[in-house]
Amino acid sequence: MPPLLPIRVLQPSSDFLFITQTGLEQEHGIQTKIRKHVMKEIGRSRRKTENYQKDNQIHVELEVPEDFTRQETRPEPNVKDLVRKSKSNEQILDAINELPISSVAGSFLLKGASGPLQVIPSKALAFLQLSRAAKDTELPRVERLWTGRMDPFIRYPIKMNQRTLQLMDHIFDDRYGNTPPFRNVWFPVGLIDAGGFHQLLSNASLNMAALRARGHEPETYESLIHHHQAVAIVAQKLTDPILATSDGILGAIVGFACYAHVHLDLKSWRMHMDAAKVIVIKRGGMEKLAPLLQMIIFWVDVGGSATADQKPLFPPPADIITSTLYAAILESPLSHKISKSWVEAYPDHVSIIDIMNDMRSYSYCLSQEVERTRGGIYREDALASTLLPLLHHLLSLSVNGASPVQQRLNIIRLSCILFLAGIRRLFAIMGVFCKLQVSKLKDYLKLQPGDWGSLEPLKAWCLAMGAMEAIGVTREWYMDELEASRARLGINTWEEMLEKFRGILWYEPTHTRTFRDICDGIDKSESW
Repeated sequence: MPPLLPIRVLQPSSDFLFITQTGLEQEHGIQTKIRKHVMKEIGRSRRKTENYQKDNQIHVELEVPEDFTRQETRPEPNVKDLVRKSKSNEQILDAINELPISSVAGSFLLKGASGPLQVIPSKALAFLQLSRAAKDTELPRVERLWTGRMDPFIRYPIKMNQRTLQLMDHIFDDRYGNTPPFRNVWFPVGLIDAGGFHQLLSNASLNMAALRARGHEPETYESLIHHHQAVAIVAQKLTDPILATSDGILGAIVGFACYAHVHLDLKSWRMHMDAAKVIVIKRGGMEKLAPLLQMIIFWVDVGGSATADQKPLFPPPADIITSTLYAAILESPLSHKISKSWVEAYPDHVSIIDIMNDMRSYSYCLSQEVERTRGGIYREDALASTLLPLLHHLLSLSVNGASPVQQRLNIIRLSCILFLAGIRRLFAIMGVFCKLQVSKLKDYLKLQPGDWGSLEPLKAWCLAMGAMEAIGVTREWYMDELEASRARLGINTWEEMLEKFRGILWYEPTHTRTFRDICDGIDKSESW
């Protein structure tokens, strides 16, 4: 018989206690009590953790200044009712003409030629909450913060959405090199009034569409919507004699002219510029306006006048363009010979030679700046403005006459405008159209056939300017005439001809490659 084993008593585990229940199920109330008893410690532990976190939270209360939250802007019109409610452009111009000059006294002015944008308050800027007795208030600078392109604290005159913020981001995007005018000039003016801001968005949408397309800048549905919203807002505010001559309305109307010019609607461009001229007269002249307003008026006036080949409506803003990027450089022997021959033949029309000398100095200084900044100078809108006074002067020399002297003067003038066209494109200026100048230059050259004698190199240079801007059969005509001129000069190759042009007036970055392409029969017109 085997020995008896000792009896071992199994002790229950300290962690778990298993209870086996037999028999009938207990009532529902008893099971609830059991669950509450089991979950008591768990719930107590959870509440302790939550109370600890709550007691140790850092509470920060941001106080928003009352001026930043209070807005009293007028409601924006519904886009669907624009056609029914908004005034036409002609009615807007009539409303401006009927305004009394005394209304200028209540309007606000932008001030500060060198400092930030400042405002003399009036009820025209209700969203800034400034009283008429307040002092000049500095508008926020347009700056970049941290790694973003925009200042996140900018107060816009309209309610922004995701798409309008994308357009703002495009305005601050430097990758394309054509946004400094939007950011530095148009954007501060657009912040003044909802109408001007909608037009800013419209033109920004056009610019974005132009970067994605080739050839003529397309009109988009988005740009059209913002444009009509701007027109409706301006038409509504023209009923107020104070708002009608304000900086915000003036900036919006100039924006309308820019919009029309980009679409080659020169009739609407002229109508809006006439309206702007009426407001400027009622304000006391260009010198009474803010520097930024003077600049945008000057830009749009010169740009549209160049496309229409007519004299500008406004003088250059002397308070802004005080100095130009010119330098005294020595003339080449060929340019000196041409200048001397012209002065001897046409002593009453030496101003065109003076302009060509200024253009030669400008080209030299610009090339030096390009080398120094490695092309970054093309992103500076202020430098582009030093070019526009030259273009303004050329447009002011336009003469309507049939005499041989007047014909020859117009030939040189039109050729100089075509010379500047390529440089303007390097600054990514929108709306550089030269079709009219190319056609008029061709007509004038047909009236001046044959050898020009000592001025034959100048005629060949004019033909080259026309050929580089022409397309199709018109370019073929210019090249045939240029080849005939080369034969009269006794020049054998196009490279020798290029050296001659460099001695007259030439800008290497834009003209050399284009000239070589057209001499080789390569058509680059689509990219221009």
